[in-house]
Order: sequence, then C-alpha cells, then structure tokens
Amino acid sequence: MHQPKPVYAGYLLVYFVGSPAADDERIRMALSLGNDPLHYRELNAGKPILISSLGT
Repeated sequence: MHQPKPVYAGYLLVYFVGSPAADDERIRMALSLGNDPLHYRELNAGKPILISSLGT
C-alpha cells in the first residue's frame, strides 16, 4: 500500500539564552515561519517555558 509523504510545515526551535541574566538557562521555544528555519517567532512572548527549580 502506498502512503503519501508527510507535508512538513515548519520547525520547532528549543533553546536557552547563555547570558549572565537571572533567567539565562531557562528553556524557551520558537516556531519557524513556514518551512524557513532562518526566520521564526518566539512562543510565550519570548519568556521561558520550562524553569528548573532544582539548581544547575
């Protein structure tokens, strides 16, 4: 049976900011604008999505 190829709509970028700020290693996410990995929009208004409460 032939299955159609999946259609990819974009990329999910998961990252942290390595700066000396208080929230430097908190996880943030962004979605690409369409199938273009060089242009994206931040999720959650650029605020961290995952925050560790246990330390480093």
